Amino acid sequence: MRIEDNFKWFTGVVEDRNDPEKLNRVRVRIFGAHTQDKTRIATADLPWAAVMMPTTSSSNSGLGLTLHGLVEGSWVVGFWKDGGSKQDPMIMGSFVGQNSLNTHVIKNVEGRNSDVTNLAGLAAIQDSQRSRIGFVDPRIPAVANYGDTPEGINPSHNPTRSTGLTLDLDHSPKKDGYDAVNYPREDYLEQSDVNKLGRADGIYDMNLHPNWMIENDPKLQFSEEDRGKWVHPKYPFNHVYESESGHVIEIDDTPDYERINIVHRKGARIEINNEGEIHIIAASGQDVNIQGKDINLNDYGDGTLNINSFNGKINVFAKLATKITSQGPTDIVSSGITKIFSMLDTKIASIGKNIIG
Repeated sequence: MRIEDNFKWFTGVVEDRNDPEKLNRVRVRIFGAHTQDKTRIATADLPWAAVMMPTTSSSNSGLGLTLHGLVEGSWVVGFWKDGGSKQDPMIMGSFVGQNSLNTHVIKNVEGRNSDVTNLAGLAAIQDSQRSRIGFVDPRIPAVANYGDTPEGINPSHNPTRSTGLTLDLDHSPKKDGYDAVNYPREDYLEQSDVNKLGRADGIYDMNLHPNWMIENDPKLQFSEEDRGKWVHPKYPFNHVYESESGHVIEIDDTPDYERINIVHRKGARIEINNEGEIHIIAASGQDVNIQGKDINLNDYGDGTLNINSFNGKINVFAKLATKITSQGPTDIVSSGITKIFSMLDTKIASIGKNIIG
């Protein structure tokens, strides 16, 4: 048998990623191998598919990146490890497309879901399903979610499977203020799956995540001077990673605006702009803690090192000794009562004149 006769590749849609054995597998409904009707082949009856990891990850002993990033609704390509038997799938990668919200399934008089056979019947369809534009016949459901359960009405599960349905969208990661997320997300329908930050055209959009968090909290905002220097991402140069709960990493190679941006889902961020300036900002109302044996804050330029507390207090504490040294004029200015207190001796010495008044 020729290799090309035994190698069988496929495309499909991920329906479950909560692998009970934690082997980095997913369940995929594979086109041409599994019916789109979940009342015939339920998600729990789909085989678990291994996910191929890149060579930059060892996939051994916890080394490298050992978890895939697929979610329910991801479109994937792969091959059957067992060739024509088609029982042991392997996922090679996912691909970007454009999602639309269409209606594909009707309920017949028997209470079952059936494929649409008459396009005129689309007006009567009540279950909205998502499909990838131009990829499958629009009369066939791509990612089904019919009936009273995720498996359709009265699903018949294969008793030979070792595990049932493990999908749990209600407890999947989600951004603050979002309900359980179904993929594709509604704010990405009828457009590219490429992250919106990565699709920018050199214009800062304050309505995109995480920009909206910064814009709605004065304590997180850029100054107008900084805004002009920092935020001009342009497709295809801004490489964006966004997690399900809302963490964002941007590595932006946009010419003249190269920057690195790491944003926590609560708004805290570390950003380095195209000039190498660094901003470290905690989420509103939260602390910034720096700990270490020796901590050095050095200003080697001709600017000013500022330590400001606009609405609070500043405490300087040392268990051994405290020393403040200046090679220029030194001012200690207080608008309130000023106290200098020592448990032992107090020495005030000056090579020049002592002026008190």
